[in-house]
Amino acid sequence: MRERFPFSKISTLILFVLLFGSLLGSASASLTVKKIAPIAEIGAGYQSLAITSTHIALAGEGIEVRDRVSGARVVVQESSTSVLFTDLTTSASASGASFIAVGISESSVVTSREQSDGAINPDSITVASEEEKKVGLTRLILVEFTSSGEITRTSFFDSDKPLLPRSIHLFGEEIVIVGDIASDRGHQGFMVRRTLSGEDFQLSRFGEMNTSIFAAANLRTLYGSSEENLVGSKRQGASDGVILYLDKTGKAVKAVRSFASGAKREWSDVSPVHLAVGPLIRGKTSEVAITDFDSQGKPEWSTRIPGVMGLVEGRAVGVITKARIKALPGFRAKSNHALFLQFDKKGSIKSAASIPAISIIDIFEDHALVKVKSGATQLISFS
Repeated sequence: MRERFPFSKISTLILFVLLFGSLLGSASASLTVKKIAPIAEIGAGYQSLAITSTHIALAGEGIEVRDRVSGARVVVQESSTSVLFTDLTTSASASGASFIAVGISESSVVTSREQSDGAINPDSITVASEEEKKVGLTRLILVEFTSSGEITRTSFFDSDKPLLPRSIHLFGEEIVIVGDIASDRGHQGFMVRRTLSGEDFQLSRFGEMNTSIFAAANLRTLYGSSEENLVGSKRQGASDGVILYLDKTGKAVKAVRSFASGAKREWSDVSPVHLAVGPLIRGKTSEVAITDFDSQGKPEWSTRIPGVMGLVEGRAVGVITKARIKALPGFRAKSNHALFLQFDKKGSIKSAASIPAISIIDIFEDHALVKVKSGATQLISFS
């Protein structure tokens, strides 16, 4: 899955440092950690999932749909080395589509060759009048499809620079895709918007040389990381977690930073309730920060867990860890586990579940794709 405009000088600078204070101790001492058994092993090449009440969609090198009861599979799009799908979401469009996948492919341009009438050509070699040149991974692809596997619409957005879509979101009738796009000085964050029924795409870029956008909480609030000044706010750490607030045109007007001196921070995922997760790396020490923000970027509560990675769905957070956690005395792992924690609004853990794993590939509702030590990808449910 989840990046250089001189933005307006009237934007507000809001900087804060998330403290190490942990709220995990507020969970009940009797809370047990459920052991997760895999539902199925998934073929290699899938890196995103989305779920309806009846079907599961998987996307990566290709796209497929599975019936949740029978397990029957339908291939929507065959695996291809020329297209990579990076994220999925559910849909309820007028076309009947249940899912939308976003991906990238290499695009090309056709240039004309001018023929010289006076050229010496003793062997009468025929020279093509046009030449096709590859220009890189600049084409964004949206594929809308039903639970039966029927593709109802395919649309394209061609960028002037290579880009990487990290996540796709559906807010009402608006499709929002965020990620990274190359710039002349490095890479920028980007957001592409389009209505479900519309034809036109709207592109916004953020930063100039080292900004990434990983996820969106809504149409006007984006989460990511940056190693540069943004919207009048200065970089504080090696890299900072950033929240960007946009106006109705898609221009960033305010930035909120999360930072620690000498550390690398990012917000790698966020849910619509503004529960955000992301790594904090200082030297050889890695933690996952979990923070519940209000709509203006003020932290309501925050905690950190020794570990790597971090994904969120609603108020459920998944992390990779083997650390002892005060609130979970029953969690004793000798190797890395995918640990899924369900939080309430005050930061207390309501439930916990785990499975041995080396990474969490994606999370959707109460399901996830995890990669285990053998290299296999497993579909699990942590509810």
